[in-house]
Amino acid sequence: MPITKTYFPHTYYTAAAEPAREHRAPEAHFVGRVIEVKKFLADRNHSDTMDYSDWRRTECTYALVWLGTRNVPARTDGDMPIAFLENSAWGIERDTRDLAFHEQFAWIDCTNICSDRNGYRVEPTVDADPAHYVGEPEMWMNLIAWRSYQAALEAKRRAAAEEAAAAKAKAEADRAKRAAAKTAKLAAAEAEARALLAHIPAKGTTVTVDGFTGKVFWTGVSKYYGKWNARAGVKDAKGEVRWIDASRWTK
Repeated sequence: MPITKTYFPHTYYTAAAEPAREHRAPEAHFVGRVIEVKKFLADRNHSDTMDYSDWRRTECTYALVWLGTRNVPARTDGDMPIAFLENSAWGIERDTRDLAFHEQFAWIDCTNICSDRNGYRVEPTVDADPAHYVGEPEMWMNLIAWRSYQAALEAKRRAAAEEAAAAKAKAEADRAKRAAAKTAKLAAAEAEARALLAHIPAKGTTVTVDGFTGKVFWTGVSKYYGKWNARAGVKDAKGEVRWIDASRWTK
């Protein structure tokens, strides 16, 4: 069997528009062209009205089909070429064209999320078998070329990802190296500033610097605008305070 589209008896959503839906026969799509069916887990939105989000881990089902040599081209979703089970009439008229060999195969989403709302479900079955020559000969010839093309694309994607990862790792290493150098430089500057404290007169000592006379009441180191400094606080008899850099006592 190919991809089979089976209609449910009419639902709340479709009863008014299609009252005879329960009598609609199943439809077969891509007969003799379903090559592979795969299942995998992915996050999907199960919201039935799409006006809210209901993301769930979902087992997704996809069927690989041959679109033929002339059809509507598939779209790309991540690394997968994706085609619709059925294209709209205006889309077929507007977009149908001759397809290159690497455009002739695509995946059909057969996951059946909200199938009760849609009024149908789809079920894919592999019905193309090269061992028993089931399927069109041109399909098998182009499939070999398509798989080689996809393998080359995957190798290119892996190489690009590895190159990006290497560039990111190098950038992070460079940032870490610069940060370590900055930290070491600041630590050395702080140590140098603390060493200058030994040159500042003891607290309570009367000093004269640049014509200003007062007593040392504070000594210490501080970082200002990223630079470490050793300073002394000097207060005169009037209560005026000046901050004197420790280097003034090293000359």
